[in-house]
Amino acid sequence: MNDIISTFMSALQKEYLKKQGYTKKRFTYSRLMDGYTERVRLRGSPWNHPERPWSFSIDFGVEIEGHPSTELEFPHTHTHAALERIVKSATGDYAIQHNPSLNLAAQIMDRLDPLRQQVRVPDQSKLLAEIASHIEQASEMVNAVRDEVQRLCLSDSFDDRRFAIVKALARESSQ
Repeated sequence: MNDIISTFMSALQKEYLKKQGYTKKRFTYSRLMDGYTERVRLRGSPWNHPERPWSFSIDFGVEIEGHPSTELEFPHTHTHAALERIVKSATGDYAIQHNPSLNLAAQIMDRLDPLRQQVRVPDQSKLLAEIASHIEQASEMVNAVRDEVQRLCLSDSFDDRRFAIVKALARESSQ
């Protein structure tokens, strides 16, 4: 992980999430809630390149207190969903600009094709605020249906457990 990514993640924790009670361990932020733990993970794209903007997605997960988690895709959660599946105004289009290209060939390509360096939100402070806002919205939405999320997480059905957050929110919105 390079310094720009470390700095961005530290700023998200320091400026926004720590005030909300989150702790940070590597790429995951956690916060204890009533009967469960929220987990937020920033996951880099497998196609990231050191000379291109760092693209990432954000997952929001829940770990039910007192029950062992068997989720392998997002450890220490019982269920999770992409942030944009929970908060409809979240785009899922997150990227951080990196240091300028170092070698001459990459610099020439950057000038010939400026889209190689383009990101949706170039101002990191605005991107941090947007992400923090969407995380807080997701937290409020999941907390509002927490009993249903917990019920689904403890279901015998793999489908219920895997998609507990999305299913609980869909049931809430259809009522």
